[in-house]
Amino acid sequence: MNVLFVSRPISPPWNEGSKKLTWQLGSRLRRHTPHLLTTIGELEPEEVGHVQWHSIYRNRTLTFVQKSRLLYWLAFNTPCVDVFHFFFVPTLLSSRIFSAISRLKGKKTVQTIPSLPSLNLSPDKARDLIFADQVVVYSQSTLNKMFGLGIRNVKRIDVGIDVDEFSGTAADDQLRSRLGIAENGVIILYAGEYARLGSVEVLQRIMPPVIAMSEHCHFLISCRILSREDLVVETELKRMVQDQKIGEQVHFVGEVDNFAAFLKACDIFLFPVTDMQGKMDTPLTVLEAMAAGLPIVSHDVAPLNEIFAGNEMALVPIEDNALVTKLLELAANPELRHNEGNSLKGVVTRRYGIEQMTAAYEALYDSLR
Repeated sequence: MNVLFVSRPISPPWNEGSKKLTWQLGSRLRRHTPHLLTTIGELEPEEVGHVQWHSIYRNRTLTFVQKSRLLYWLAFNTPCVDVFHFFFVPTLLSSRIFSAISRLKGKKTVQTIPSLPSLNLSPDKARDLIFADQVVVYSQSTLNKMFGLGIRNVKRIDVGIDVDEFSGTAADDQLRSRLGIAENGVIILYAGEYARLGSVEVLQRIMPPVIAMSEHCHFLISCRILSREDLVVETELKRMVQDQKIGEQVHFVGEVDNFAAFLKACDIFLFPVTDMQGKMDTPLTVLEAMAAGLPIVSHDVAPLNEIFAGNEMALVPIEDNALVTKLLELAANPELRHNEGNSLKGVVTRRYGIEQMTAAYEALYDSLR
């Protein structure tokens, strides 16, 4: 079958979760032919002979104008495909238009929904937003909510990553020297978002006591600037670091080119999320850190906590003292870091490999014949 992946522009850099997943899935399909959307003038990301490329976007940012181009193209220039596979958090307007175009074209449809658009979704609104023949979600929590809304044509498919890429890449052995961190320094990495998740507020509270109690701990902040709000939050966080006089042990590194090598040079992955609203149910950065063998320190919030089922050593209550205690325990014990990291690496290898995800989608497309 020919499957059109209706998504944001698919092109490097692979620094956005939904875009990266779409590319990884499409490039690995074998029994079905993927059709991917990219930017006009963009070179194909890699030589993958079975991928069919359609250059419809004018830039990599999915603006209102870009969405309008997509809708026009779907309505009037759609290639000969069998399935429309939508990779968007649905909105009422886009779902109605996508649904109408799909019916008009007589196409089978799949919706992969990375997260629910609202915690207070009503059954009536859910039926407007979620229109596809088959719906895919990433977590049991979202699956249960879908069932509660009366949606039955939904299944969970775990996201997948290239485990070998993150487990086999050599560490960036120059990172410590670039940042002035001693060999016995313990690098605690936060690679999340500034304006969402609630993590920055937690960092502001816990970094000073951790640094006060352990001179070896260094925090690395690696976040993209996606909006003006992100820039404001970063500025405020930097001001706090300066006011607390902890700048020698807090390093703002921005977005890095080789994230796999960067991860391997760190010691602990910190993901102190308090609010997953609007965030992909299964954040790829957490899985990538697990594949790199890092111990994870995160809050016990749904649906994020599903990743660690059976490995709750990564989870702490939403309480600052518990988070500080866990970080200091790991910082002081290299053997504990190694053991917890290895355990989590086993989880991601067994459950979150890209091969498992691809096989599940191949089977889903087979079922639509």
